[in-house]
This record gives sequence, structure tokens and C-alpha cells, in this order.
Amino acid sequence: RYQRRVREEKLRLLMEAIKSHKQQMYECVNGRDVDRHLLGLRILATEQGIELPLFSDKSYAASSRYLLSTSNVPGTTFTGGFGNMYPEGYGMPYILRKDRLSFCVVSRISCKETSSAKFCSTLNECLKDLGALLLDFPASKL
Repeated sequence: RYQRRVREEKLRLLMEAIKSHKQQMYECVNGRDVDRHLLGLRILATEQGIELPLFSDKSYAASSRYLLSTSNVPGTTFTGGFGNMYPEGYGMPYILRKDRLSFCVVSRISCKETSSAKFCSTLNECLKDLGALLLDFPASKL
């Protein structure tokens, strides 16, 4: 019974996260997210030679530093380059198919803080856990 309640709570939280993600995607697609607007403001200010304190603030820099850079790749094979944005980060293009997911994990060998092999191993375990969680419940509950 305890394990069943834990699984149900995990599934509830997953559904909440999916709902939130879908809403954020909708906001972005409809121009209601801030990152593109800030990028536009930064480009315009740079072109005009205007220095805005916001863009030199360390909290802005931290919020713009993505150590995991992902992108959905259309098609069925990886044909182009895609990498990490920072030496201590990861790049991960992925392909979604009806019967499988494909990932390509990129990191720099020269960085001692990263390991594509460990990342892939952890990702694999997470996907197995997610699969087990989802297979445990009837489709009507999803």
C-alpha cells in the first residue's frame, strides 16, 4: 500500500510538471516569456551603445548560464553539430519517435567536472524509473 501511494504521488507530481511545462511553452510561443524580450533589449542597447546595468548584474549573468543545453531535433537521425554552451556543461540534442527516444550527450573531455558516460548512465536509470512508473498505471489515469 505504501509503495502504491508513493507511485501515485510521483505520477501526480509528473502530471503537474507536464501541465506547467505545457503552459510555459504556450507562453513562450505567444511571446509572453521574458528571455526573448530581454535578448532583444540587450541587442538594441548594444547596437545603440547604451550600457544597461541589468546586463552587467551578476544575478542576470547567473540566470542566463545554462549548463544543460537541450534541443529537439526533427527527423530520425542526428546530422548536425550541437554542443555544450560552457566547458563545464552538457549539450544534449534528442529525437522523439513513437517507439523510442534518441539522445546524443556532449561534454568536454578536458573538463574534469563532466562525464558524458556518467550522464548517460544516470539518464538511462531515470528513464527506466519513469517507464516503470508509467507502465504501472492504466492509460485512463494518465
